[in-house]
Amino acid sequence: MTIKYFLSGASGIRAELTPEVASYISYRLLSMHKAFKGNTRVWCEVSHHPKSAMQEVMLDSGAFTAFTKGHKVELNELVAAYDDTSRKLNKRIKHIWFINLDVIPGAYGRIAAEAEVKEALDRSDDNYRLLSKRYGRERVLPVFHQTESQARLRAIVGMAPFIAMGFRQDFAEEHRISCAEEALSYAHAQGAKVHGLATTGYKMLSRAPFDTVDSASWLYAAAMGKIIYTGERGDMEVVAVSSISPLQREPRAHFVSLTEAERALILSRVEAAGATLEQVQNDLSYRILVNAYSMREWLKSYSRPLVAPPQGLFSL
Repeated sequence: MTIKYFLSGASGIRAELTPEVASYISYRLLSMHKAFKGNTRVWCEVSHHPKSAMQEVMLDSGAFTAFTKGHKVELNELVAAYDDTSRKLNKRIKHIWFINLDVIPGAYGRIAAEAEVKEALDRSDDNYRLLSKRYGRERVLPVFHQTESQARLRAIVGMAPFIAMGFRQDFAEEHRISCAEEALSYAHAQGAKVHGLATTGYKMLSRAPFDTVDSASWLYAAAMGKIIYTGERGDMEVVAVSSISPLQREPRAHFVSLTEAERALILSRVEAAGATLEQVQNDLSYRILVNAYSMREWLKSYSRPLVAPPQGLFSL
């Protein structure tokens, strides 16, 4: 069994290539933050293109992005954005999911006081009740965060059949994975499906059995002059290809420093995606195209892990 991998992030693809990229994307996450309004409009439009392979779309509140900028998202503004985006997406899309509007306590860069945390959780739950009444309990995902208690995990799992989980990127990887394993074990035992927010990394996905995840790594890699490709064993690999990348001077860090056989394999993957070596070396849009194709191909060989995680990682 595989997972549904929602590709996220503001793509910045040239207009003429967007339908080609969309032909490789079955699952897309769109942020409702105002900074990404143009990107959301583009993907609503491309969802109607005959080449689009989009089957499901997940809409994110953009609350964390706003939080990092010292702002907050108001529920009435989010509902308007959710409604507008839902209307503009192709009606043939099978499912549209809505992530709850979390109220993030405190301020960015400051640890919130206990009273602030409680108030934020109560307001988040109020938002969930209002959104689930509008869109349906089965379509709105309440969110559990790694730093929250086991009691909070039980409460979130009891709210909806499909929930989201977020794990701190600034925590040690082993701790994040262990927490994910335990939280997923509990949620699945209760019959809930789980979405991993901004979940990436081979180790995490090789051990934690998420039902769905999202990540902008396909875009980050392209922006850094790299492409993703599937290796001979079906593993996801990343290699620098940009003609202006300083990695060209590093042994085995760039396409030009690999063996002839390795280059031939990568070139075959690039061509299968509908690009040429020169295009991915010099054009961000073609690197994005190849990465969208490669994510689709990698998922064909990915199987969700079955684990029995250790217990007791969460404090009561």
